[in-house]
Amino acid sequence: MLQNFLQILVPTYTSLNYRTGICGYGCSDHASWTEVGIPAICTAEAGPFGDVNPEMHSADDDIDLFDAEFSLEFAKLALGMVVELAQYDP
Repeated sequence: MLQNFLQILVPTYTSLNYRTGICGYGCSDHASWTEVGIPAICTAEAGPFGDVNPEMHSADDDIDLFDAEFSLEFAKLALGMVVELAQYDP
C-alpha cells in the first residue's frame, strides 16, 4: 500500500524517476519497522542498486558527492506525502 502511494506521489510532486526492488535483507532502517508489523518503505538516493551514490555509507562518501538539487526532490516528496496524508479522512 505504501509503495503504491509513493508511486503516485513521485511523479506528482517530483521530477524523479523511480524503480522498485526487493533487497532480500534488512536494507535500511525501515526493516526494523516492518519486522514488528508496522508498514514502512524506504526511499534512498543510492537505492538498493547504488545508481546515484555508489559510495554511500563508505569511507569514500564525501560532501563533494552531495547533490542539492537531487536532495530537493526528496524534500518535495516528503512534503507531498505530508500534504496528501493531511487530507486523508478514513
